[in-house]
Amino acid sequence: MKYSHLCLSLSLLLLFLPQAQQALAKQPAKKTYTEADFSKAELDLSGLNESQKKLVLKLLNEHNCTCGCTKGSWANCIKTDSHCPFSRPMGRKVVQMVKQGKSEEFISGYFAGWREGTKRKREAQRQEDPNRIYPVSTMHAPVKGPAKAPVTIIEYTDYQCPFCRRVQDTLREIEAEYEGKIRLAVMNNPLSFHKNALPAALAARAAGRQGKFWEMHELLFKNQAKLDEDNLVKLAQKLGLDIKRFNADRRDEKLKREIRAEQVQAIRNNATGTPAFFINGKKLSGAKPIQHFRNAIEEALKRAKSKSN
Repeated sequence: MKYSHLCLSLSLLLLFLPQAQQALAKQPAKKTYTEADFSKAELDLSGLNESQKKLVLKLLNEHNCTCGCTKGSWANCIKTDSHCPFSRPMGRKVVQMVKQGKSEEFISGYFAGWREGTKRKREAQRQEDPNRIYPVSTMHAPVKGPAKAPVTIIEYTDYQCPFCRRVQDTLREIEAEYEGKIRLAVMNNPLSFHKNALPAALAARAAGRQGKFWEMHELLFKNQAKLDEDNLVKLAQKLGLDIKRFNADRRDEKLKREIRAEQVQAIRNNATGTPAFFINGKKLSGAKPIQHFRNAIEEALKRAKSKSN
């Protein structure tokens, strides 16, 4: 009996082997990137000697990105996906470690730790109770919409996050669709690998002290690639703000403490990435399609209605 099973398996293998070989032959070869393939904005190798450059490229070509894409290597994701929130910061991190004299084994171990951390985070998200209601406070967040609206959407954002920028159109559509039924609060979670995220958050809150938070909020996303110091001042000038007051408010330690408190609340509620939303306390992570927001809002409206009856 076992022999007949073996014969059948071998027969099937021989039958489908040519097709499998043909399919593999059609698959494009994995591209190995060289220094010439990258612009300075994509991967800055200046300041490295030739052996250091080779090591950086070797590591980025051989290890796969963990952002959840299907692009394979970190190098390919850096080159082909400008919206990936991880690949370019990881490229800069590898360059930094090579400059510091870290060995190939050390950096490979760093990659392994990063992969394991990502795996655990995703596993925790999968195991999280999808119906859990989190005790989320709007704290000092700017809010728009009726005070007695039955649904409150709290958005945790990062002004350098491409997914946060992408979801703004969805939010505008939702606001129009559910006018009078929802209020929106914006809170901050500037991620550590986005160097301009915290200054941008402070700029938005400083503009808010002059009644222009939402206008600045919109401008920051429209100018996401230009959030350096000079451009933040230009955006404030565009809004007609008192620049002396704007600059003083951006340096106010109270604002920094408020943003830090928002980040702590995000971490406590398992919202470590951006964007993250809490719709009447129920979490919705990521720049999801609009129907996900509709479903969550309709459910929140039903819950609110049942409580009022």
